[in-house]
Amino acid sequence: MQSVLLLTVLTQSFIATASPLVERSTPLSFAEKRPQKVSYDWTTPYVKDFTIHGSCNATQTNVLRRGLEDAVTLAQHAKEHILVHGKESPIYQKYYGALPTGAVIGWFDTIATANRAGVTFRCDDPDKKCATENRWAGHWRGKDAPSETVICDVSFFERLPLEDLCSRGYKIATGKVYSYWGADLIHRMFHVDIVGQNAITHASHGYQDALNLAAGQNYTQTATNTDSLIYFAVEAY
Repeated sequence: MQSVLLLTVLTQSFIATASPLVERSTPLSFAEKRPQKVSYDWTTPYVKDFTIHGSCNATQTNVLRRGLEDAVTLAQHAKEHILVHGKESPIYQKYYGALPTGAVIGWFDTIATANRAGVTFRCDDPDKKCATENRWAGHWRGKDAPSETVICDVSFFERLPLEDLCSRGYKIATGKVYSYWGADLIHRMFHVDIVGQNAITHASHGYQDALNLAAGQNYTQTATNTDSLIYFAVEAY
């Protein structure tokens, strides 16, 4: 009888002693309310495709998409040419002189891979410049719509795909570089604020003028000169 009583007392004592341990195992209050971790996607604002306005019909849309692909192809190849050959490239020296490569690579990469959100091409004539300006192939809308470019009907009749660059016997010194969709659209994109960032200029006018700029004292201007960028991209390709 005494043994049973002693065992009962010891059991009750153990339970009383153990109870606080059970309470301490309960999760802390702030742990229950802690929000779950959410992964951060830093690419969320990125848009990979250019916007083609609803004013473009199916044919115009297809042609423009192909032309924009040509522009990206030219820019990507130009960037990679510089990354591979650096300042030792005779073509690079021809258009940029002693200019370091970093800025030029950056501008080509902007065309090739940068965020295209808001960059829009349209086929109507909201500003009536296609109708009133003699043989305009297109234009940047400026302050009225700084992210928009109008492509006039003339472009769809006269612009050529990149495949025709070699098949038609094109010569860089005498050919019309802007008659090709890829070159023309790079030029037009550099006018758009969110692409060219108001830094791209027209420091030269034409092929020979671009070469003279590279060979002269103002060669640093070639990094942001439209002709220098486009003639280089076409010749490197």
